[in-house]
Amino acid sequence: MPDPLIIKLKRLIIDTLKIEDVGPDDIRDDAPLVDCGIQFDSIDSLELAVQLEKEFGLRVNSNEGAKITYGSVSDLARFLRERVPAEKLAC
Repeated sequence: MPDPLIIKLKRLIIDTLKIEDVGPDDIRDDAPLVDCGIQFDSIDSLELAVQLEKEFGLRVNSNEGAKITYGSVSDLARFLRERVPAEKLAC
């Protein structure tokens, strides 16, 4: 069964970065975002960090922002689970 948080994060990435012709199934869970074929860069990382703050109430510092840029969706889910109360992660 797919992880609901992973699916939510993929949709959040697609919506935040306004990616066309890409669905959640097109983004691999374990591939670094910079290698997912979505041309993810530092500006995208900043936009995603801002959206994570809005969506989950999570404050992302610059070191953590680098983890977002070079990590995978699975890494991002793990990062959120370590820092955000479970009720805020409910999908």
